[in-house]
Amino acid sequence: MAPGELMSDSALARALGPQPPAYSLLVLEHFTHPRNAGLLPGPGVTHTRSGNHAAGAEVALSIRWLEERVAEVRFQAYGCPHFLAAASLVTERLSGLTARQVARWSARDLWEELAVPVEKRGRLLILEDAVRAAAQYSAT
Repeated sequence: MAPGELMSDSALARALGPQPPAYSLLVLEHFTHPRNAGLLPGPGVTHTRSGNHAAGAEVALSIRWLEERVAEVRFQAYGCPHFLAAASLVTERLSGLTARQVARWSARDLWEELAVPVEKRGRLLILEDAVRAAAQYSAT
């Protein structure tokens, strides 16, 4: 499989084997078909980064703001399937929000929805840090 290539549904089923998946359908959907992957180029884009590769979870966000609202969001992330799915999902959730709403966004909003195990929830706080940092720089 080439880097950046999406895994087909049949390839995913083979990789998971006969065991029931340890991931919710929403996690599998966003992990195998991530939304808004990549980073935005150009002026008027806020770039934030949180976490680190060596610790097992890292995310970079780029947000284009239009009149104090999120016009477009993209991400690059490294981590477990829950973390990658959360990063993909948050790009959809932030679109259209004001900087004030982005500043209040909480990873807790995704914990139950993605069925993230307690031991992995701290990684989603890395995503929360990147989102909130973007709100602070929305005016730049």
